[in-house]
Amino acid sequence: MRLQCATAALLVCLALAAPAAATLQADEVFERYGHLVVQVRIIDKASGEKSALGTGFYADAGGTLVTNYHVVADVVLHPDDYLAEIVDAAGNSVAVEVLNLDVVHDLAILKAPEPVAEAFDFATQSLVKGTRVFSLGNPYDLGSSIVEGTYNGLLENTLYEKIHYTGAINSGMSGGPAVLGTGQVVGVNVSTSGDEISFLVPAKYAARLVRQTLSPEFVRPDDLVELLRAQLLANQDTLMQRLLQQTFERVTLGEYRLPGKLAPFFSCWGSSTRKREFPYEIVSHECSTEDEIYVDEEHAAGSIDFQHNLISSSELNPLRFFALYEASFADDYSFPESSSDQVSRFECVSDFVGHAQSNFKVAFCVRAYKRLLGLYDAVLKVASLNSNRDGVQSTLVLSGVSYENADRFARRYLESIGWREP
Repeated sequence: MRLQCATAALLVCLALAAPAAATLQADEVFERYGHLVVQVRIIDKASGEKSALGTGFYADAGGTLVTNYHVVADVVLHPDDYLAEIVDAAGNSVAVEVLNLDVVHDLAILKAPEPVAEAFDFATQSLVKGTRVFSLGNPYDLGSSIVEGTYNGLLENTLYEKIHYTGAINSGMSGGPAVLGTGQVVGVNVSTSGDEISFLVPAKYAARLVRQTLSPEFVRPDDLVELLRAQLLANQDTLMQRLLQQTFERVTLGEYRLPGKLAPFFSCWGSSTRKREFPYEIVSHECSTEDEIYVDEEHAAGSIDFQHNLISSSELNPLRFFALYEASFADDYSFPESSSDQVSRFECVSDFVGHAQSNFKVAFCVRAYKRLLGLYDAVLKVASLNSNRDGVQSTLVLSGVSYENADRFARRYLESIGWREP
């Protein structure tokens, strides 16, 4: 049937009459852009064998590559023990240098010794949910691969921006590009939760790091660990100032008011223990930031977690209740896991504090980062001492903060605990 168009509707009519654009297939994307993606290998100098694998991609024809910081963390932290090399699409391997990093967004810049004919561009346009995206990488050392998935927007209520990508990003693909059919990079593969729930670092952070590295003013730091330390210190200071400048939201447990969801990037849960065989009841409320910053395989920073437990009993006599209550307080300080190579032992002080018409036992523990000087993990534990039938205990855990911010935040946290307002 011939399509006839009125003048006023001409543009719409022509759009309807035009043939549909060809759908770009994954094999075409791989053929066109796959050679711009490399495998990143971390080599143990003592054995001469690879100890970790990842992916990288060319972001500049001069040989500049983007990957994840966590792929090259061993080289940054232990340059005497590890080196990085890349393997290109033709199977050629060459040593590369780590030039720059953004530990907060899990990015690093590598430098290959030779220029290349072409490189990826970064996308600048906004995307809509459902946009087709292709992730390239080297899963499980099985060779270069491509995964077709969809863009599902930025994760909501997160501390550090990430793109929700519906596609299977597997181990070894970290640091690879996620691209549109045009070849423009929209994100950098970073992590997965399985079941095709994966995450990308938005391209704008990689583009910013590339621009910084390629600027005439840039000089590679002599000590990348010092750069890592400076970035972590600056990030925690920004986060702490942001939280300390606002009024703490509070929740009610029994007769107590306690810190609640402090910001949109906290997630909170509740639970209770009510079993007939137990002569007591525990009602719990816990909150934590969803994000943390990778430092090394055994160490993360930048997270905040806290938990409140309301413990009560109508059956235990005061002596038995106090024994239960004291055991709960001493049971677990929820210390963040880490290697003794990275952090010192915790040092603790405890005292009894009167506050808000209530008495508390308070313990405050800190441990120092050995190489990242000026950073600490801190744990505050608080127990009310008002009753021999019930009480509330609260534990706050801060990772990767300055001592001054740990002290300020712990004091503010304690000040937010008190009796429920009538």
